Amino acid sequence: MSIIIKSKPILIFIIIGIFFTGCADENESDISDEDSELALELWSELDGYINWQQHSDFTGIVQSSSVHGDYVQIWLNETAMLGIDSGGYSLPLSSIIVKEGYPDSTGNNVNNVTVMKKITEYDSENNDWFWASYKSSGEINDAGKINNCISCHNPGKDYILFVDW
Repeated sequence: MSIIIKSKPILIFIIIGIFFTGCADENESDISDEDSELALELWSELDGYINWQQHSDFTGIVQSSSVHGDYVQIWLNETAMLGIDSGGYSLPLSSIIVKEGYPDSTGNNVNNVTVMKKITEYDSENNDWFWASYKSSGEINDAGKINNCISCHNPGKDYILFVDW
């Protein structure tokens, strides 16, 4: 009899756990509809980014100690490159920076594609940067005001860490 009494709380816990697990949506995401739409539009803008410019101080595949991969490569759209070359305090709106992360120096396997884009009045507290992380297929990992991105990049001039400008 005491075995049954001791087992009831465990049984109830298991049943509740199964109930909530069964109700969870596997595709549920913390990304807002607006941020998801922005990320999809941004992915379209990135078409051909591997032909964009690279900063002369950071060209090709470079070893990294960041969360992006053991090795990374960075491209900038023309707006971002002109902003960095001008030496101002902040990059202009519509600047886009793309970073591919790799597990090794060959660059054959892309871990992720991480992107920052400066969008008018997107996030004024953080210089209007929109952040997005994608699988190499374009599937969105995360997008929006990503706290990990913001806190890591915050020390950089206008959230840029890969080059002093």
